Amino acid sequence: RELEEAEMLLPLAQGNEPLEVMAVAFALPAIDTSTAPVDQLATLYEMVCCEYYADVQLEGARHIRKMLSASAGPPNDAVIDAGLVAPLVGLCQSVRGAELRHEALWALTNLASGSSEHTNAVVQAGAVPFFIEALGSSSTELQEQAIWGLGNVAGDSANFRDLLLRAGLAEQLASVISAPDGMPIGLQRISAWTLSNLVRHMPRPSWEAAAPLIPAMHILLSKEDAESLTDALWVVFYLVGCDAERTVAIFGPTLAAMLDKDDAKVRVPVVRAVGEIVSGDGMEVDAILSCGVLPKLIPLLSPGHHKLHKDICWIVSNCFAGTQSQVQQVIESGLLAGMLELCAGDLPWPVMKEISFACVNLADDGSDDQALQFIKLGGIGALSVCVSACVAHLG
Repeated sequence: RELEEAEMLLPLAQGNEPLEVMAVAFALPAIDTSTAPVDQLATLYEMVCCEYYADVQLEGARHIRKMLSASAGPPNDAVIDAGLVAPLVGLCQSVRGAELRHEALWALTNLASGSSEHTNAVVQAGAVPFFIEALGSSSTELQEQAIWGLGNVAGDSANFRDLLLRAGLAEQLASVISAPDGMPIGLQRISAWTLSNLVRHMPRPSWEAAAPLIPAMHILLSKEDAESLTDALWVVFYLVGCDAERTVAIFGPTLAAMLDKDDAKVRVPVVRAVGEIVSGDGMEVDAILSCGVLPKLIPLLSPGHHKLHKDICWIVSNCFAGTQSQVQQVIESGLLAGMLELCAGDLPWPVMKEISFACVNLADDGSDDQALQFIKLGGIGALSVCVSACVAHLG
């Protein structure tokens, strides 16, 4: 309120109301509702820096969060240039109220979802320790917001991913996901997405850095929610690049079981993971084949799963580049016959190319008897179709 006469302060002070005296004597910053908040960044800075007035700080943080939530052209650069990032980080401290912390974390999460420069501004302002601290909060809202923000940071680059892994994020996330009272579905999904961001960048993290994720992975892979499962299975795919042999030892049977899921989004990372594994030349190839994945791929060669055809033919091609024992397993599973039957239809060029590679690999690395089995299954005709398609494609 406005002070009309200075002497009005005397009765307030005598009434032992110093905070009201301060509020009257020094006008608190406030947004002019007739002007867009983006044009009042200096006022917003004063608001979030208004120590001892949590309601003013809350209003300021909420205005900033709403600006940064704009779907089209959020004023990220302007907010950074106005010096608002550091005060927002300060509002994330555990001594603040939950609502104020949530708004500040939310604003920083939105900022970290922008360009690498925007994410870097959040990290350099010291936000990461406060995001990780919020994972231990009893508030699910704070936990979810913190995980979302950390997922944005991890998803930006391998450098930030490594920073978070060194800060113990894998262990902290595992603790949240392993909570005995379970997780709300929103928290479960954002956790799975953040886990995938922690391992997806190239170069992959070391196995030692990624291993703390495994307890959380077992929990997420036991869930029925397709969105969570899909992100968790992408984590398994990325882990193959960390250490294929260890990944198969831990998750091989799970990958085989997931091929039975009646959800296309779930099957894509599984098929990709199997393909990545059999592209190696170590014990992991025999290990994944022993899990029974080959027969489970045959139904996925039907027309309704055409998006998987290229990857399945890639798997066959990789197996045919392996040992004769591995070649024989593909033949006996019926997968070779299924692949060759594809050539009776109108196949896109990428699928034709993979089938051609598979045939060449079989001719190079298979035995005479295996070559004969290939011919009996109609392999020459199928190869002729593929070669003709390749010639036509190359012009």
